[in-house]
Amino acid sequence: MKKRFLAFWVCMAVLLTSFTGCYSAQKDVTSVPSSSQTVQSGSGSGAEEPVEIRTYALPEENVRADSIYVPSPSTGGFWTWAVFTSKTIQAYDPVTRTTYYPCYQAGCKHNDASCSAYFGDISSLAEYRGNFYAMIYYNDDTASAFVTRPVSGGPLQILASWEPENENQMLAVWGSPGSGKTTTAVKLAARLAMQKKDVALLLCDMNTPMLPCICPPGDLEEEHSLGSVLAATHVSESLVRHNCITHKKIRHLTILGMRKGENEYTYPPYERTQAEELLQCLRKIAPYIIVDCGSCIANDILSAIALMEADAVLRLVNCDLKSISYLSSQLPLLKDSQWDAEKQYKVASNVYPNEASEHIERVLGNVAFQIPHSEEVKAQVLEGNLLKELVLKDSKGFRKTMEAITKEVFGC
Repeated sequence: MKKRFLAFWVCMAVLLTSFTGCYSAQKDVTSVPSSSQTVQSGSGSGAEEPVEIRTYALPEENVRADSIYVPSPSTGGFWTWAVFTSKTIQAYDPVTRTTYYPCYQAGCKHNDASCSAYFGDISSLAEYRGNFYAMIYYNDDTASAFVTRPVSGGPLQILASWEPENENQMLAVWGSPGSGKTTTAVKLAARLAMQKKDVALLLCDMNTPMLPCICPPGDLEEEHSLGSVLAATHVSESLVRHNCITHKKIRHLTILGMRKGENEYTYPPYERTQAEELLQCLRKIAPYIIVDCGSCIANDILSAIALMEADAVLRLVNCDLKSISYLSSQLPLLKDSQWDAEKQYKVASNVYPNEASEHIERVLGNVAFQIPHSEEVKAQVLEGNLLKELVLKDSKGFRKTMEAITKEVFGC
């Protein structure tokens, strides 16, 4: 994020410095040279005139590298703040070498936004015509803002702000059989929908249709089939929209999957082209896409293409020998350059309380997330109602992990 605005900050610093310089207070300061020397310069007439070059000792305020100093036209001194550690500014008098907070509230502790000296994480600051202007970071340094406040005090006013762009649109969830791929994919999609984010949930498994397993049939507006889309010679956006299924209660969620009783032989075989066209259409339909991939990618074209085309991948594995054995046989298929390892998050799924972190890391290695076991989630899986909201204390850890994943992948 900081790199993204580096060019802007440089330009802003130059601009504000020029402003400050134009209105700096005049000070009668006699400079004492530390050394001097004379050199000869040539001219058009051939005459040589002496030119004196003087060097000066650096002021103490410029030597202190742990703080930043900017000129203060109103005080004749400097405004200063400690780099990375302080969220407030102070006025510094270079004559007396003393500082004070530019805050005039009795009893103020200078540690929150109510203080006139408080700015937050400051990147740069300047005083111009009785006002402060500053660039600040917020939201864990993922966003920034250009703010102003009168030198005499008052609330911060945001002149402009920059939020992080959503670079990830499609997340593929893949892992060993029984690792909770569908459960995780559905819960992530439901969380986004509850935040009023339009999300498409693609259920890729054509041998075991998962559509009947995520919610009661009566909760869906009308059932269509993923097989109808892939059976087409050309997959168009209108075809995909027609076959998307909407939920009666969760209006921001749309679902695409195989219906109950269908399998991969119900429809004609499809090729890679149809899979790629489907994913491209979904990108046009919804700003967020969650893909529940099948485990056996060697024979599942849609899941394999989704893993290649997705912006991020969750790779789920249970902390047991069966899951580890399965991944050891499948991971060599993902070693090719077309599978981007950097976009894959290794996730330990269905972690029981007695499975300590050290044990998980010893068996699985470093993992980005640990999804804890929840009896409430298990009950929803058994009753086929994964879109039901989680409310019990038992699932608090599960909910927090879903929140952490959506924040990491989608920034929300």
